Amino acid sequence: MGVAGLAGPKFELFLPERVEVSAIVEPLGWERRAGTGGLDCFGRAGRDWDAYIYEATPMSWEDAPPEAAALQAGIAWHVEAGLDGSETGLPKVLRALRAIAKAGHGVIADDSDVWRPGSSQRTRWSFPTSPLASETAMVRMAWWMVDPAITTEDGASAFVETLSRVLPEAMPARWGDFEPLSHTFDGEGPEALARFISSHRDEVITKVRPPFGSLTFTKCGPLVRTPSVEGMRSLTVECGASVLDQPGWRRQLPVAFTALSRVLRPFYGEARLVQQDVAHLPPTDAHYWWGFPRIAPLAMVIGAPYVEHWTTPGGHHVDDLIFYGADTWPELPRDDVPVADEGLLQEFDPYWASTERLGRHIRVPEKHPPTWPFWRLRW
Repeated sequence: MGVAGLAGPKFELFLPERVEVSAIVEPLGWERRAGTGGLDCFGRAGRDWDAYIYEATPMSWEDAPPEAAALQAGIAWHVEAGLDGSETGLPKVLRALRAIAKAGHGVIADDSDVWRPGSSQRTRWSFPTSPLASETAMVRMAWWMVDPAITTEDGASAFVETLSRVLPEAMPARWGDFEPLSHTFDGEGPEALARFISSHRDEVITKVRPPFGSLTFTKCGPLVRTPSVEGMRSLTVECGASVLDQPGWRRQLPVAFTALSRVLRPFYGEARLVQQDVAHLPPTDAHYWWGFPRIAPLAMVIGAPYVEHWTTPGGHHVDDLIFYGADTWPELPRDDVPVADEGLLQEFDPYWASTERLGRHIRVPEKHPPTWPFWRLRW
């Protein structure tokens, strides 16, 4: 049905979870209509306006607009809606769309300038967009591994498969060991990415899309100015902290942290908020392992050989790992994530450590924790 000559704004909803649109809009006064393409449609009309909302249909996250994908993890469903005629019907349309977006943890976009109730300006998107370059803080997830499973092709394949399932937006579009990156996902596929990760023991550099800034595998060592341990690697994944304004991302990042930890089998992993362009104290510099942090992160995972010596209460066991954290970030009481067992803390001088890039002397600690994962080195 429509209002002739008065075509109005069209809307799209991008959702990570499926919703029953009928169960949401019918209690709000919307009625079932005959749709196109076999899809259910729901409509509502006034004296000089007419609106419609279609049932949700599946879609690939790769097909979502960058503005939506940058703010919402795992987009898998799409809803189309529109308003014809007078904009007096806009509040009723927006009420229904916001209810759908809330139920599916999604975001809303429109294809034309529309006055928003309570807004002083016209805007294309009904959610704020933040280019990655403008981020002032990042969510950094990092894992440290000795003899990692990802150095085998099967282990690397399991990692790539898990990443594509729980954090597909972080899947590398390009990769290599130096710039320009010569390998592409579109041209070679996930199998080639897994082979590259398993066969390259030094740094693996990737190009990812917003809201992610990096995904990097690095060969690393236990202390500054000491030889790297053969087989020891770290993985760092960063995304803009503005994603934590979106309920979908706040829920999905902890899910991804747990799933990737189970594949990577780290002796330690963490997620924390870090400021852009600020020197990071250990262990947030993933090129080296300095020991457990004295500042609690958002979440942490403890693996062998630390598990059997771990006495800090709380946490929950998954496989042979101990996890600390919350189901959503960053809403987390500080006491839920410990700093570490005092006996396992690695001593270091934070002032000297932070001046490494200036070429000054690094004060190496004289003692090490009683449990040390680098069994190849003799201290």
